[in-house]
Amino acid sequence: MSRKHPKQKTLSTATPEEIQAVTDEHFSREPVLTPPLKNWEEDLPENNTKQTVPGKLIRVTEINDTWMEIPRYENIMWGGAWLSVITTIVPLVVVIWMCVDTFSIGFDFPTLLILFMFLLFSFSMILLSLRMALFVPRDQPIRFNRKRQKIYIFDYHRKAWNPWVKWPATVKVFDWADVHGEISRESDRYAQGFRLYGSVCQPGTHNVIDRFV
Repeated sequence: MSRKHPKQKTLSTATPEEIQAVTDEHFSREPVLTPPLKNWEEDLPENNTKQTVPGKLIRVTEINDTWMEIPRYENIMWGGAWLSVITTIVPLVVVIWMCVDTFSIGFDFPTLLILFMFLLFSFSMILLSLRMALFVPRDQPIRFNRKRQKIYIFDYHRKAWNPWVKWPATVKVFDWADVHGEISRESDRYAQGFRLYGSVCQPGTHNVIDRFV
């Protein structure tokens, strides 16, 4: 004997009161953590909350009985970096050749100053593009160690427009129990859609001391 499943209500069959109740519940939500996340959408369930939605891992670098590592890819146009090197070198060579030809006749201080500024800018752009193409890691992974209950965050601190300073790499270590999940909704030009954040709180509190994507 087949069992009949009760039909779920859809938007077309719901009453205005039910629609209003669902709407009020959605827009009355507030973030649990302090300070709140910008463009906050919702909080993920806590560690001790039963997970009702199956997890989906789109990308996994490696997973075993001890730890799992997932990638975080840097949003850089690697081909554009090489194109920038080429498009900067070509006019640089032409300008240097023209200046050498002009200096054989004579030069003044303003011309020399303009040439120096142009050379400094050109070499800075070439160095910036080369460092982005050759030294910036494609992946900045996150490792979850289940046995130690630790989360390891690899970060590469790239100074976007200053190629003459050091770009350090750091590894942050957090206790798994102190990390809470939050989701934001982005709507700017380069980041649209939902974004998952890991929010690190002081032990036993909801006071955020750090966040990572």
